[in-house]
Order: sequence, then structure tokens, then C-alpha cells
Amino acid sequence: MQVTPSTFQVNEGDSLSTSLSGFTPNSTLYFQVTGKGVNKKDFAAGLAKGRVKVDANGVATVSHTLRADKKTEGEESFAIQVFSDKKKRNPLGKSDAVTVFDTSVKAGKAG
Repeated sequence: MQVTPSTFQVNEGDSLSTSLSGFTPNSTLYFQVTGKGVNKKDFAAGLAKGRVKVDANGVATVSHTLRADKKTEGEESFAIQVFSDKKKRNPLGKSDAVTVFDTSVKAGKAG
């Protein structure tokens, strides 16, 4: 079973997808985003947690768009964890970390 992001480096405001492969065909998987400094407010589209249906070939895709929140937070990182159950007690896999680059710039005060 593999959990593979489309990229391992992304800017705020960009999108990525994570391919889940080698899972039981036609099953339901549950996922959540975990990481340093990242929470559900960091996603403009897609969920920080949810469920996805695996197709007949054992493949599913989870897509996300990161919010360009204009907050200077520094570099953040996250991974996608996949579980077989809704309560997330049976982990099946986890992606390597994706680094999110902060594109925000604090404006200086005019004197």
C-alpha cells in the first residue's frame, strides 16, 4: 500500500493530490492530515480529514488546495495518514512529509 503526494514541496495557494494505491478494491478509506503548524484552516479546498472510495483497481486520490492566508507563519509541513476505520484506530499507511512554503509578506508600517 502506497500513499504518494504529487509533490513534496508546495507554496501556499497551490494544489496537490495524493495517490493511494494498492488498497482493497471498492473499499472506503479514511484519511487525515497531520503535521507541524498545519490545520484545517490551511486548506482552501479539500479536507484535512475525511473519507475516500477506492476504485476497482485499488486506487483513490485525495486532492487539496492550500490557502494563501497572508499570515507569516514560516515553513510548515504535513503528511496524509490513511486508516481502514472511521475512528482511525487501524493505520494503513502514511505519506512522506510535504513542505509548505510561506508566501506571505508582512507589510511594514509607514513612518
